[in-house]
Amino acid sequence: MDMVWAEQSSAGNAAADSEYKILISLINDVKRMIETRDGSALPGAFKLIETWLGIHFENKEKMAQAVNFDFHNHKLEQQYELNGLVFLKEELVAKNGAWSDGEAKLHIQFLSDWLIEYIANEDTLLQDTKLLIEAAKARHFKGVE
Repeated sequence: MDMVWAEQSSAGNAAADSEYKILISLINDVKRMIETRDGSALPGAFKLIETWLGIHFENKEKMAQAVNFDFHNHKLEQQYELNGLVFLKEELVAKNGAWSDGEAKLHIQFLSDWLIEYIANEDTLLQDTKLLIEAAKARHFKGVE
């Protein structure tokens, strides 16, 4: 079953929410390819996810830098997240559609869990960034009536 965007998952940032919706769509495409054993289309679909995540990661880093947020640990987490997808891609591509129903279910569950965890971790970063922005504004406008 396809994952869908739920407004309660909103990060409170329209740009981030838009990027999450794109990620959900891309992951849903890969899940359908796994279900239909379309091994030939998987490399391109994963490459699209990897490319998109690179852009997404750059956007997050720029947001963090704008408020002097230490992004080092988060950058390591992003690489860890990407490594999980690369591992799955390599495993699926090597099998070229020749995976069992049980394997398909496991891979689809992995993608669903990966996506939920990724968005939850990103929401934490956005909340931290919002707090830093609010603190910076409070310092900047302190005493201004």
